[in-house]
Amino acid sequence: MNLARYFAGLITLAVMVFLPAAMQAQGNAPTVPPSVLQWAKVNAMPMDISAIRPLVAHARVIGLGESQHGVDEFLGLRNQLLEFAVTSLGVTALAAETGYNESTAVDEYISGRGELSTAVIASVFSWSSPVAYSENEALLKWLRQYNERSTTKRKIHFYGIDLTGGRSGQFTEARTAIDSALAYVDQVDSAQATALRVRIGPLETSFASTSYDSLTADQQNTLTAAIDDLVSLFERRAVSWPAATTSDEFEKAYRSAIVARDLNANFRATGSESNPQAQREPAMAKELAWALRREGAQGRILLYQANWHVSKGPMVTDKFTSGLGEYLHASLGQDYVALATSFGRINGADTAPDENSVAALLSKVCRTACWIDLRKIPVAGPVAVWMNTMRPVEGGRPDKLIVPKAFDAILFFPQVHVAS
Repeated sequence: MNLARYFAGLITLAVMVFLPAAMQAQGNAPTVPPSVLQWAKVNAMPMDISAIRPLVAHARVIGLGESQHGVDEFLGLRNQLLEFAVTSLGVTALAAETGYNESTAVDEYISGRGELSTAVIASVFSWSSPVAYSENEALLKWLRQYNERSTTKRKIHFYGIDLTGGRSGQFTEARTAIDSALAYVDQVDSAQATALRVRIGPLETSFASTSYDSLTADQQNTLTAAIDDLVSLFERRAVSWPAATTSDEFEKAYRSAIVARDLNANFRATGSESNPQAQREPAMAKELAWALRREGAQGRILLYQANWHVSKGPMVTDKFTSGLGEYLHASLGQDYVALATSFGRINGADTAPDENSVAALLSKVCRTACWIDLRKIPVAGPVAVWMNTMRPVEGGRPDKLIVPKAFDAILFFPQVHVAS
């Protein structure tokens, strides 16, 4: 007998018999360690907005993220949190992922001016194709009613802090920012307006994500200089122009010019950074800082944007630049709190979240809406290791991050629905 062949045959047989069973056992092994599952069962609390108070009561900015746009439950949660934050925490404004110029009509309406049109409702969120969601309509009606109450001591304001004209990842209507600024200059100094239009006019039709690159380098430089001069002109007339109109009219036009400058910087950086939204995050950070200054020392803001934007730590798998939340965390420290949302399934779909995600963990322990305070994660041990390992929150985006560094809490819905 050839012993080498005999033992080789035995090894082959063993592999054929036992390896599939071993692989099946490994595949059936729980992705979430039992100790992590037990910790989540103990610490996941039923969704109760008032219970979140100790987490957010001190913050000047409360960031509430949505893991997917256009989800009914997330919009409803925003409305509940805002009402609680306004009436119980002294929040004075809502800032949203919508273009600055689009948002001014929203603030006008809740301040008691204008009608509630479909366009106004859709302007609460302009980043995707604008839709007049019913939850956004309910939000605006409540804000206007609150502002009109005789017992209201301070009116709530609405700020769109995003770059103007963004539609589903492209700034296709960016020229609105330039047009708004120049329309004001027309009123106060027609000669300056005419001179600027001569420089900007022939190039303005290309002021968009889809066409800026069609401009030559000289044309881009000409447009850049003209927009910079427009901003500088507002700064030199910061006393005389508001006196000739109103401070509010001046401020809206000046912000439009600043947004136009940021949009131009975005277009110029797109190619070199391979990022079609290169200037978006720092621009939003500047706009939110302006909103905080405008609200004053006692002002507090609820910020509602995608999880990616409110995150205090980078989503490593989708990182072009530092996110808005990273800027806020750096500038505000403990005065900024970030809350993320996630879900298990949407509209009854069979697709389940990534088994390594926080959404999968919470799907195992929450039969109804719940939330979990990430500050309660132990400093050491298997729970700390699992939670501090890079993984997705899930619910629409697979981006991976160190969850406790990015957010202070997760608000979870086992089942969600597309908003209408």
